Amino acid sequence: MKISTRINLVKRVADGFEKLSIGALVLGLFQFNYYAIAVGISCFLISLTLTYISEEFK
Repeated sequence: MKISTRINLVKRVADGFEKLSIGALVLGLFQFNYYAIAVGISCFLISLTLTYISEEFK
């Protein structure tokens, strides 16, 4: 697999985690589910980490 293909794959996974984090945060805030809030924050941090990695190897 080429490097640019791997970078694009990491970006797509980071976007998926970002969307998952938003959904989990909304669910957690409106239903007062603290577990969902923790999952949302952790998914957002994973998304930030993957974005940083993809930009670092560009």
